[in-house]
Amino acid sequence: NTLGVNAFVLKYRVPAREANEFGFGTAQLQDAQRAVGYVRAHAEEFGIDPDKIGVAGFSAGGHLTAHISTTWQTRAYDRVDEADDVSCR
Repeated sequence: NTLGVNAFVLKYRVPAREANEFGFGTAQLQDAQRAVGYVRAHAEEFGIDPDKIGVAGFSAGGHLTAHISTTWQTRAYDRVDEADDVSCR
């Protein structure tokens, strides 16, 4: 757009709470990691800079934003395709 800002909205899964090595919210973390990786992998197609991707959220979305910001080194799911080979940071 004219401001140079593009937005993608993530509608993440909200299953029953279950704890594991990533803490609570594994499905949400998986969805967020996959979304960031997917957008980064398809940045050229979307006409955006893959090095200028950020995540914002409020309330539970803010918690998810903090979660993905601190657990980006390890995917919380098995590789699906080449989009999972790029950073979800």
